[in-house]
Amino acid sequence: MDGLSKQLAEVADRSRCDGQAKHGERYGQLRLALAVEMAAGRALAGTGGMARAVPSTTLACGPLFVRLHPELRAPLGQLVARLDAEQGARGVEHGAGFRLRCAFSELGEAIMLLEQNRPDRAVDALRGIHRTTLKDLPADCGHELGTAETGCAECTEFAERNPGHAGLRHRRTRLLQDAVDLATRAFLAEAQATLVDGRPGVDAALRHWRAAIEVAANVGDSVRIKQAIVPVALGRADVLRDEHWGTRLADERLTEAIDLVAAARQLVGGVDAGQLTAKEAELLTTRGVWRGCWCYEYDEPSFERGVDDLRQALTLNPESLDTRDNLAHGLIYWAQSLHHQSQAGQQLRLLGEALTIVHEGLLRTPSYVQFGAVLAAVLDEFEQWCFDELTDEELDRRLRERSTVSPADGSTKAEQLIRQADREIEEHPVAGLLNLIAAVRSDPGAAVRARLVKAATQLSGRTEWSEGC
Repeated sequence: MDGLSKQLAEVADRSRCDGQAKHGERYGQLRLALAVEMAAGRALAGTGGMARAVPSTTLACGPLFVRLHPELRAPLGQLVARLDAEQGARGVEHGAGFRLRCAFSELGEAIMLLEQNRPDRAVDALRGIHRTTLKDLPADCGHELGTAETGCAECTEFAERNPGHAGLRHRRTRLLQDAVDLATRAFLAEAQATLVDGRPGVDAALRHWRAAIEVAANVGDSVRIKQAIVPVALGRADVLRDEHWGTRLADERLTEAIDLVAAARQLVGGVDAGQLTAKEAELLTTRGVWRGCWCYEYDEPSFERGVDDLRQALTLNPESLDTRDNLAHGLIYWAQSLHHQSQAGQQLRLLGEALTIVHEGLLRTPSYVQFGAVLAAVLDEFEQWCFDELTDEELDRRLRERSTVSPADGSTKAEQLIRQADREIEEHPVAGLLNLIAAVRSDPGAAVRARLVKAATQLSGRTEWSEGC
């Protein structure tokens, strides 16, 4: 049989080379039919074969042989039904029963092509069976296997075309479910292949994923397909992130990974239990740090682009300590890079955002030591900003006042500084901010930090620092 298959392949190739495409296609179809027949026979033999009443033996053959011998339909159907019941009880989804019933049905070519790693042709070989929906299926006649001999036209037609499914209850439904199963596996395989092949892999993969979800919905199975997409998208994103890391292509590959995960997240909805959201945030964090710092060998670092990525990442995953830490640092570095007096308002807003980021981080995870260090850095920058905004006389007065501040009335130093800030904040907002910074240094608790966050936010909205920013 292998020799015959080889000969058919050679004739098909010669016909195509000679410009006889139709002849080549016919020989290719013959070769496929032979492959289906041989594979079905092997599958049947693997189960022990069909029982025959006369003589008392077993038989292994293919669907064409069964079509020529209608008396074999009943023992084939009984064998498939028994395997289906046994494997269904064990939770086996694609066992010998599945392989056998598909091989002896209209799905035989499709499963053969899928096993030959030709998923595009496998979908075509289904001839639209997978496009039917459960609600559009005609009702079964209700006859058991073998009633074809009693003259039921429906049983006869179905058993001729699908002897592998003829012995199953709800046979039309089972045939559709198997067709959809094969189609979705083919679409997922095509998506995997396009991702591996590279661009335009992402767009092509999304088209195949959408097709798989659409087809799966015909039998109410779209959730399972969406769940199958998630690990593929996560795995490919990791490959894209790692394969050119530290090179000129790093930014491009990270962007492709982010686009893939974002599109997959939108496609599957909420079935991924947050895995894709977390991965997108992780990738945005990595790209943000790359753009803000690590890309210096290949491109001009940009705090603005880096911070934008990190902001998006934190919105997606507010619980990420790494993202929050990097964003706070990025905002501080960006503020430090602004030196012109006209940029004072922008500095104030960046430092205020960094302070808010750290404050919220400490509220969420007070035990995270790194946030304490970042808070100290933000306070230092805030204090320097305030000093730059004061005149020499005001600065000298503030330094002298700081040295004389001492607790009174049994209150803490922080409480006294807050009261002093409250008195000054309207007329002398920078001086009031300095007192609150000192109060946080004295007592970095949540309540005192919140006062400083509020004051910094109000200050950044004042006209003298909001214009030109």
